[in-house]
Amino acid sequence: YKEARQIAQGATATIDEATPTVPTTPDVWDGETKDISWFNKDDIKSEYTLTTAAQLAGFFELRQQAYNKKIFEDRYYFEGVTIKLGRDIILNQGTIEDVKANGKAVTALHSSASFMGVFDGQGHTIQGVYLDCTSSGVKGLFGGLGDNCVIKDLKIDIAYFNGAEKDKNTGGILAARANGTNILISNVTITNALMEESSALFSGVGILVGKVDEGKSLTLENCHTSGVINFPTQGTKNFGFGGLVGYLAEGTAPTADEATGTTTPAVNTVLTLKNCSSSATITGTNYVGGLLGRVYDYCEFTADSQCKFTGTLTVTEPGDAEYKGEYVSNVEGFQPEQPIVPEGPVEMTIPEALAAADDTQVIVKGTVKEINTAWSEQYNNISVTIVDADGNTLYIFRLATNVRVGDKITVTGKMATYKEARQIAQGATATIDEAAPVEMTIPEALAAADDTAVIVKGTVKEINTAWSEQYNNISVTIEDAEGNTLYIFRLATNVKVGDKVTVTGKMATYKEARQIAQGATAEVEAAPAEPIKITYTDANFSTTLPAEFAGANAIKIEGSNCETGCTDIFTKAENSQYHLSTVGDVPGASAMGVIKLINSGIYHYYIDTTASGCKAQNGGNTLEYSQCYIRWSFTVAEAGTYQIASYHRVKQDKRAAFIQIDDQAKINLEYQITDLNSFVDGAAGAYLTWDGVEVELAAGEHTITYTLESGSSWHWRAIYLVKKA
Repeated sequence: YKEARQIAQGATATIDEATPTVPTTPDVWDGETKDISWFNKDDIKSEYTLTTAAQLAGFFELRQQAYNKKIFEDRYYFEGVTIKLGRDIILNQGTIEDVKANGKAVTALHSSASFMGVFDGQGHTIQGVYLDCTSSGVKGLFGGLGDNCVIKDLKIDIAYFNGAEKDKNTGGILAARANGTNILISNVTITNALMEESSALFSGVGILVGKVDEGKSLTLENCHTSGVINFPTQGTKNFGFGGLVGYLAEGTAPTADEATGTTTPAVNTVLTLKNCSSSATITGTNYVGGLLGRVYDYCEFTADSQCKFTGTLTVTEPGDAEYKGEYVSNVEGFQPEQPIVPEGPVEMTIPEALAAADDTQVIVKGTVKEINTAWSEQYNNISVTIVDADGNTLYIFRLATNVRVGDKITVTGKMATYKEARQIAQGATATIDEAAPVEMTIPEALAAADDTAVIVKGTVKEINTAWSEQYNNISVTIEDAEGNTLYIFRLATNVKVGDKVTVTGKMATYKEARQIAQGATAEVEAAPAEPIKITYTDANFSTTLPAEFAGANAIKIEGSNCETGCTDIFTKAENSQYHLSTVGDVPGASAMGVIKLINSGIYHYYIDTTASGCKAQNGGNTLEYSQCYIRWSFTVAEAGTYQIASYHRVKQDKRAAFIQIDDQAKINLEYQITDLNSFVDGAAGAYLTWDGVEVELAAGEHTITYTLESGSSWHWRAIYLVKKA
């Protein structure tokens, strides 16, 4: 026709495939039917169009059933699949009050059931959503949103979300969590929403999405919400409530690898808003934001100038500080078009951390002073107190790193207040900068790895390199009771052979030989000093007290001013002949004291003074010579060098007694007497004397102690001290 080609009038046709008719009226759900017949998991198509309410209910049920049965393979994430909504859907009819009172619940998906496909609402509306979260509150209509998920061109009108009965939950009408990257929600509107608490604590609530997971990213464009969020008592104060999103979880801090010298950069949690708004009425315990409830460290939040909030915000339990804001609750002075990237934790001293506000991210160094609650293998935490060099302390509640007393650590966590006491809250972590040394035997230390901090006990066997006054160190070998030895290189404490030492240092290997490395220190139990020995012979005994000791300036120790003792208390004798009443040589009323050890296979002893003095004891157990003693106290008015003299009597020859002033070196009173009887007159009680021993005494109270070596009997009549001119 006019040079144009055509089929002329009157032709006929057969219809091979009709174009689907788009329904113009909503489909109403019967509250029960969940149609999954449209889906074959073994023959997945790239695109599906849902045109009935039962098919939509079936879509949510399909994914939840697969998750519940633990067969949630990749196909159930719908990755790369587009689901289109072909008509308006009414899940429950009536107002929000009607839905709350009588609504039939569509399957509310758990957040682990991530959707990774495209859901295209094609401008349609889902009306009357009822989300039942009583079994678990980590839920939303789509559950979780996975990598590259897109939800677009969808309206939801009248949506009820009832709070869960389990604590620390997260919820959103559209999704509980954005737990993937590059997620886009575009042209989605939710109106007439009601989200309210039940008996459990909620950690994050948003009308669109409850939470963006750590290190994940979500973009909202042309999204709008209205309705009510009402959590006045059951919100955990560490999270948030928002008209669009509840909160952004803390991202990943940068980490340094000391071995390679490289640093892994931080991974931020990201939320971007473009032309988004909310007019919701939001009530929460704290951290209430018009668009975003709360942002943590290592998070990036951006909102353009078209974003706005026109609703109301109410905080019911502010605690130490109230957090609410038009855009986000806890970023003061937030401005559109200016993204915020909160810095990570701030390094502080313990006093600075104690003064910081609750929820402030801190890094604090200290030494573990006390384990308040032991490490729990079930919960993987421990409660400890750390201390700094100035003695300031800080309590860390349920630290997620196992540590020991003495460990030097760096703690990263959030400040908190519990019953008016400041602390670092549960979930903090620590790096151990320097581990506390571990007490080991010498064999255990030899088997320990290099750089292991150890505490080892032993006796100095050998000085390998003498003490250096220039470098203040000494190299020694110590030995244990079994003969095991350990070399300590350049010990920073001066010691001598025979000293019992407790060495603290780090193990090392030098030319295949194991040792404690340079810089170790030691606590020393010094080897006992050799006692001063005074040997009596016939020539130095006298029955006459030297004049200087008898003078007015002498200190005389006598009478009952004494105490006695042994390391064991004895209650009966092996043989009655050793009872005090039957043993000879008991001093009379004029004697000052007697100590007696009698050797007859088993040592026995008794100690006595005048009737008003020390209590006598005797018994039948084996004794070492140093176990029993008589001790007198005395006062020195003027400090100086003093000589000692004593009237005493010995019963057997070639025996020894020890005398000790305070904790000075013992004086061994040995004697070798040719004819002991020439000096002893039993009837007259001829006492022998000795003198010439010198001791340094400070002014004040002192003690003088006598012990015996073995089977002996010594009697003292009096002890004298005189100050040298």
